[in-house]
Amino acid sequence: MKKITILLLTLLSLQSFSQQLTSYNFSSDGFDLSASFPRRPSKDFNHTKNSKSITLTETENGITYALIVTKTESAQVASLSVQETVDRLWSKAERRDVQQPSSAAGVASTMLKYVSEKGAYIISHTFASGLLICQAMVLQKNNYANENMANSFFNSITFSGNTNNNQSSYKQSSPVSSSGNNSYEKNQRVEVWDVKNNKWYGAIVLKANYNKTYRISYDGYADNYDEDVSADRIRKATTATVPGNIPYIVLKRFGKTNIDGNLSIGYIMEDLSWATTSQLACWPSIRDVEFQGRHVGYWFDLPEKSIVKITVTPKRKDRRINIYGYAGFDLKTIPPQIPFTNICEASHPEWIGQPDFSILSKPQTIQFNTTTRRTTIYFAVAGARNMFDGDYTISIDID
Repeated sequence: MKKITILLLTLLSLQSFSQQLTSYNFSSDGFDLSASFPRRPSKDFNHTKNSKSITLTETENGITYALIVTKTESAQVASLSVQETVDRLWSKAERRDVQQPSSAAGVASTMLKYVSEKGAYIISHTFASGLLICQAMVLQKNNYANENMANSFFNSITFSGNTNNNQSSYKQSSPVSSSGNNSYEKNQRVEVWDVKNNKWYGAIVLKANYNKTYRISYDGYADNYDEDVSADRIRKATTATVPGNIPYIVLKRFGKTNIDGNLSIGYIMEDLSWATTSQLACWPSIRDVEFQGRHVGYWFDLPEKSIVKITVTPKRKDRRINIYGYAGFDLKTIPPQIPFTNICEASHPEWIGQPDFSILSKPQTIQFNTTTRRTTIYFAVAGARNMFDGDYTISIDID
C-alpha cells in the first residue's frame, strides 16, 4: 500500500510538473511576441514576398504546443485571412467537434476542436493581432488535452507592441501633437496609459479641451472615473484593448453609415441555445432556422442620448439574411459564450407553422437607444438555414 501511495504521488508530481510553462520572447526573431512552453521551443521560419512566418513547437508528456505566427502586409489582410485559415483547417479535419467564437491572447478568436487526418486531437485558436495572423494549437493523441492546460498556453501569448508596452514606448508612440487639439476627435476610440498600473486602458474621447487635454471615458468604468488626460498619455486604439478579428465600424458624424459584406467570411454557430435563454431572450427556439447559416459580427460605439437603427438588406432577393445584436458589449465575449445581457434584439421574417424559404427576402432592422451613458453595440448578420453565401448592405442610422 505504501509503494502504491508513493507511486501515485510521483505520478501526480510528474503531471503537475508537466503543466509548468515558461514564457519565452521572440523579438530577436523579428516577432514582437511572447508565449509560454514547457521548454524553449524549436523554431522554423518561412518567408515569402508578402509575408514571413515563424512556427514554434515543443512537446512534453505526449502533448504538443504549437504556435504559427505570420506577419502580413496590413491589418486588413491579417483580419480577412483568419476565416480562410479556419475554413482550411475545418475542411481537412477527419472529425469535427466544435467551432465557435472565443478568445485567446486577450483578443477574439475562433476556437476549433477536431481530429486531424493523422489522428491527432487538436484544440486550436485562430486570431489576428495587428499585422499578425496567429494559429495556436495544443495536440495530443487519443483524446483532447486538458482544457486548463491548453488555456494556460493560449492565454500566455502576448504582443510586445500592444500589451507589454512600457512607459518609454508609450511616450514614443503617443507624442504631444504640434497641431494642438486636432490629434483626437470627440467619440474617437483611444487607449490611455496608466503609469501606476503600467497598463493601457481602452477609452473614448468625450471632448477635446482648449488646454491640450482630452476628457476621457474609460471602458467598463462609471462616469465618476472620467478625467482630463494629456495628449502624451494617449494613443489610437489597438488590439491591446479592442477585438482583433471583429470589424469595428466608425460611424459618420451625420447621416447614415453604410457598409457592404458577404456571409461567406462568417462562421457557422452550431449551438444557438444561448439566444433562447431567459438571460438573453434574443429569439424563441422555433426561430433558430432563421440563424443557422453563417454569422458575420460587427461592433461600434453608441454615444449617449442616441437612438440607432441597424438594417441589413440582402442584395439578392433569394438570399435570406437576418440580424441580431445586443447593447453593453464588453469587447471580449460574443455569442455563444455570452452569459447574459440586458438588451438583445433580433429581426427575421415572421411566420406561423413551418417557414417558407421561397418567400423573397426583405430588409431586417433592429434598434437600440442610450440615455445618459454611452454603450457599445455588438450585432451580427446571419443567414437562414443553408444560407452560407450572399452579399448584403448594412445601414446604421443614428438620431
